[in-house]
Amino acid sequence: MRRAGMVRIHWVTEWQRRGVPHLHVAIWWPDKYRLSDPIEAWLALAAEYGAGAKGQHAKPIDGPVGWFQYLSKHAARGVKHYQRSGDNMPTGWQEKTGRVWGYGGDWPLQEPVN
Repeated sequence: MRRAGMVRIHWVTEWQRRGVPHLHVAIWWPDKYRLSDPIEAWLALAAEYGAGAKGQHAKPIDGPVGWFQYLSKHAARGVKHYQRSGDNMPTGWQEKTGRVWGYGGDWPLQEPVN
């Protein structure tokens, strides 16, 4: 994704009842680098894991308002939502989960306002 001009990424893993991961990913590109088909790029990147086109959905998040709408929708589920339940995690993840969320790229940093 960096080779495609990505400047920031934020992701979280949730678990489906059938024990397979469900990823939420938000990727920022400058307008001049915006991918015409992010699903095609993702399928190429995740091919070795068996990702299929039918399981993908991409929707633009436009500006800060769109980002906060997305966050509020998914944060409202809470920790008891079935996709966050340890019961849906594969056995190998139940004791040692690894990373279930992450971020990367050029995140702007600002000093706190006093």
